[in-house]
Amino acid sequence: MARTTFSGPVRSLNGFVSAGPGAAQTITADNTTLALSIFPTPTLDSNNNPTGAITVGNAGVINVYASTNGTGAGQLTLPPVLDTVPSSTTPPTDPTAPDQQNQLGAQIIVISGFDLANNLVIKPSGADVFTGYATSVDSAGLTKTFLSGVGDTTFTWNGGTTGGDIDSIIKCTIVSANTWYVEAVCFGAGGGAGATPFSA
Repeated sequence: MARTTFSGPVRSLNGFVSAGPGAAQTITADNTTLALSIFPTPTLDSNNNPTGAITVGNAGVINVYASTNGTGAGQLTLPPVLDTVPSSTTPPTDPTAPDQQNQLGAQIIVISGFDLANNLVIKPSGADVFTGYATSVDSAGLTKTFLSGVGDTTFTWNGGTTGGDIDSIIKCTIVSANTWYVEAVCFGAGGGAGATPFSA
């Protein structure tokens, strides 16, 4: 089964297991625009079955950033938040349609695959903004938590005070119109003396 869309809630009495070769993927390009797994919308036949290739995208999997130049200099751009409520401006307007464009709750997770030597910048698209928090952790286990500011549009791992060492992780979730909620753990030289990775 390639991809299935349900119009109602899905319940499992024994949990869901996301494992296997498709559960993680590597980002090797320094500058990459990420994509949600539901975009681009596939062409549907008369029975609403997708035809042609379906792009997996970056949502719902672990994205390991492993720059081919070994320094981590670059920028990852999140996909635009197109729709968080069914609306007439983003067809199909039927909220039960299998190709519904609603993105509410979609998540993109990025993990640093090595100790960054240069800045890795993560940004939303267009008018989208960040809200949320990041916890800085140093080698001694000292921590400091930073909250995003109003209208912040930039998240930076610098390989030092704002984190970016191997296994640093950021999870971005679409929570409302034009808004990504950030939860991040930033390993590096920061910790108790760390600096915020958020900026306007």
